[in-house]
Amino acid sequence: MTTSRGDQTWASDTLSELTSMGTESGVAVGQLAIVSEAAAEGVYECQTAAATSSTWSNFIAGGGGGGAVDSVTSGDADLLTISPTIGAVIATPINQEIDVTEFNTFYGVGAGNVGVHSGASSNVGVGRNALAALTGGDGNNAIGDGVFPSLTLGVNNIGIGGFNTGFSLIDGFSNLMIGAETGEDMTSGFRNILIGDASGRNVTVGDTNIFVGFQCGGTCQTGVRNILIGRDADTPAIGTSDYLNISGTIIGDFITNRVRIGDDSSVITGDVSLRLGLTDSAFMTNVLTTTQRDALTEENGMYCYNSTDDKHQFREAGAWVELGGGGATQLTFAAMIALGSPSAGDVVFVTDAQVQATFVFNATDSEWTAPDFIILNNNEGAALVAGDVVEVDASVDFSVSANTVIGNSKVLGVVVVGGAASTDVLVRTHGKALVNKVAGTITRDEFLFGTATAGNADGRAGGSLGDFAIALEDTSASQIVAYIGFPTETAT
Repeated sequence: MTTSRGDQTWASDTLSELTSMGTESGVAVGQLAIVSEAAAEGVYECQTAAATSSTWSNFIAGGGGGGAVDSVTSGDADLLTISPTIGAVIATPINQEIDVTEFNTFYGVGAGNVGVHSGASSNVGVGRNALAALTGGDGNNAIGDGVFPSLTLGVNNIGIGGFNTGFSLIDGFSNLMIGAETGEDMTSGFRNILIGDASGRNVTVGDTNIFVGFQCGGTCQTGVRNILIGRDADTPAIGTSDYLNISGTIIGDFITNRVRIGDDSSVITGDVSLRLGLTDSAFMTNVLTTTQRDALTEENGMYCYNSTDDKHQFREAGAWVELGGGGATQLTFAAMIALGSPSAGDVVFVTDAQVQATFVFNATDSEWTAPDFIILNNNEGAALVAGDVVEVDASVDFSVSANTVIGNSKVLGVVVVGGAASTDVLVRTHGKALVNKVAGTITRDEFLFGTATAGNADGRAGGSLGDFAIALEDTSASQIVAYIGFPTETAT
């Protein structure tokens, strides 16, 4: 049964005149379909359709384009579309195939290498010259003008776009290319993802690259395992591999696992895992309150800025410690004393209410040392507090107790960080400190000496044996600022 629909599909008087088509179950749709022109009579007949003999199940469509059916010789479920030409009866044949055996589908001028692709299966080619050279590839999808026109044996490639997408690809597999001229020079490659017009255009061979962006990877030709994102994002050389470039802002090296943020340079050097390269801004760490910090699942090496204490802090040896000056660990005196196993040369910056000083661990004596300070045990039998005047204790080695002798020449100094009985205290032996004093006013430049009131000092104008400090202010308060270690004077 032959059927025809459309304006002036044929001009014959009876269906018997169509027998020259030799078709079965054919369908012709469109103006002047399956006709030849007899211009002199203005009559359209079907007698030239005899070339369609032996074809069957054909679909033929056209507008103003008869006479092209002689390009169809034989086939199974073939499809021919005749391009419309205004004012003339001229047709442009388009390769069509819907293969129910190997599951190929092709549509377009030169698409699919129809009649040659023996053994190819599950391919889809839509567009002029899409999969035009295919001979045996499987699972390829090419949609657009000139997509994968050179592919012969490729497998599972997907090309979507405009002009020359995957133009040179011959035998790659599992590549995805979207955009005009994307992957244009690649002849062989696998598992590449190229998205954006001209993305990866100059890559000739390569695998496992991911390029996303207009003209992305313009320099790269043979590199592998690169990730480039952003317009004109590129590699530093034609053969660079394992490289990360996100819009020139984030640069990474997948071999060394190093990342740089914000530097124009394309080379990462040194044993630095993360580098911040901007010169017009600064790095800012996480800002947390003490409550927020303590709610974390803590690990040694964490770092934050504590907004409650207005301190930079980091996690060390299972505790949060403050970042000190001079590159030293910043700790309180108590935290320094509590450190488990210090090593020779370890440095700690101690900061308490009345002391900020750098201590170094002396492994020979197993003690922390700093100029003008000494750490001794409290043998007072009660707590010693900051400001107490102390002397070397006569009954126990390396210990101190509160002075109770007037003008005692054995006064060692003043406690700056106190502690309970039998614990270590920090004593300043030289320098400025607050000193506990007895009632009354002491004026600046008076000498300080020990009194019978435990841990307190008094002042006097003339220097005498046992003076240990000199007053730096006038005050009647309970403590006075004084300079400790002033040379002892002898009465004259």
